[in-house]
Amino acid sequence: MMGVARAGGGGLVLGLGTTSGQVFLVSIVSDNLLWLPLEVPDTSGKRRVKCLSWLVKSPDQLYLATGYSGGLVAVWRIDLNKADSQVEHSVVGRLQDTKADITLTSWAPDERVQAVGTVMGEVVFYVSGPGSSSGWQCSQKLGCGGSAITCAAWMTNSRIEHSVVGRLQDTKADITLTSWAPDNRVLAVGTVMGEVVFYVSGPDSSSGWQCSQKLGCGGSAITCAAWMTNSSILAVGGTDDSIHILQRRQSPVTSTPTNTQSSLFSYCETTSPVTANSRNIFFLHSQASRCRQVCLHSLAKRR
Repeated sequence: MMGVARAGGGGLVLGLGTTSGQVFLVSIVSDNLLWLPLEVPDTSGKRRVKCLSWLVKSPDQLYLATGYSGGLVAVWRIDLNKADSQVEHSVVGRLQDTKADITLTSWAPDERVQAVGTVMGEVVFYVSGPGSSSGWQCSQKLGCGGSAITCAAWMTNSRIEHSVVGRLQDTKADITLTSWAPDNRVLAVGTVMGEVVFYVSGPDSSSGWQCSQKLGCGGSAITCAAWMTNSSILAVGGTDDSIHILQRRQSPVTSTPTNTQSSLFSYCETTSPVTANSRNIFFLHSQASRCRQVCLHSLAKRR
């Protein structure tokens, strides 16, 4: 299986993409399990699914962007507000402004912009979004270094202004994840070697980004992250099926920052790694945002 995505709405929904070009929608509503194949015409067996990303428009209406080999992105509209055994689904967009394999699809927080990354280091921006009568339009295609785009993180304002305002390099390992804290003051970066590197201050600070600390979390690649809403706790998951709960310390780090007006935060692992089987990981990471915070809180509290 490749390209796992999660969403929560009128039930529990999981998207699964396969190397044979198939996408399955797994829906759990009222304890009923439904496997629904999603097929784009002329793609079965010819294209591989590379990535998936959800946009939750309402508790019962979801959009799923599926990236394929060969530069195709298909956007599905999925309605869950039917009977437990029925899910309406249809392809509402076929985006193809590159021939390179798609490695990433990412919805902007304002739902009007979608960024698509490719194996050739391109980033293609589509604007308007699924709610517009004009559908999606390619706004811009940028070359970003020639290496595959593997991860993305949006600021909440979602403006399409681009410039390099920081180059963060406190590890030599491949980057697998970038995640902004809800307060926009902390950036967590995960690596293929299981490191989590924290940068503080944020792009709007005159001091720019500063590396606050680097933690080792098991040695396996960091693949997913979820923040508590107050930015005090970060949960990261790795390819070894372990979950690490990292909590911000109450007092700032004693090291002196380059700008006296900024403080460096420190995170520490307050629990031993939570090794979960696939069922537990599924329920931890598949809930809606409000449920995800409750899961993280209960995990930390039980320990």
